Amino acid sequence: MNFFELPEGDPEPDIAHIKKISIQLEAATRDNAGRPLVQALQFVPQYHDDGEDGAGAYVGANPEGIEAAISGFVELDPPATEPVSGPLDFGLVHKCYVVIRLEGQFWEFARRNAVTTKQAHANARYYNLRTHIRKGDDRISAISFCARTPLRLWDANGTGVKHGLNLHVDFVERARDGTVIRRLPVIIDPDVENRGNGGR
Repeated sequence: MNFFELPEGDPEPDIAHIKKISIQLEAATRDNAGRPLVQALQFVPQYHDDGEDGAGAYVGANPEGIEAAISGFVELDPPATEPVSGPLDFGLVHKCYVVIRLEGQFWEFARRNAVTTKQAHANARYYNLRTHIRKGDDRISAISFCARTPLRLWDANGTGVKHGLNLHVDFVERARDGTVIRRLPVIIDPDVENRGNGGR
């Protein structure tokens, strides 16, 4: 499998939306002589301030306001907005910042190449990857990146052009003192559907 790094680059000055996603892990367990035994895991994404059309939160094309909105989402515990559950694959309606936050202390984004694409995008459709560490924590609990203007659809009722992303995360085992004993790298691979102005 090929992994392509997100390129550097300054955000476009007219980005005015933020797509805020948190991912939690839910486990189905069974009793094993008084101890829970995990049988299945499910990644459950939740969308915050997503609007009726899934466009994300409108914050205006203001770098300070965007920075404050990203930091507010990363730092609040739990996020203050009422989330809406949805599929792990997500759609983009406008050019935006995408912020993805992992819920729970047992995992974090990888220290290197936290997000990669499955194919090279000649126009650097996804770029400017940043990692976020919450105050008083040492784990990379969230990432953000920019997504360029979505591709317009020929058929507004159809689906958009899908691009594969890889989220590189580490499940972390810690000693009682908080020291990391070992890491288990895992790749979560949602698709990003560029819907243009087609909405959900």
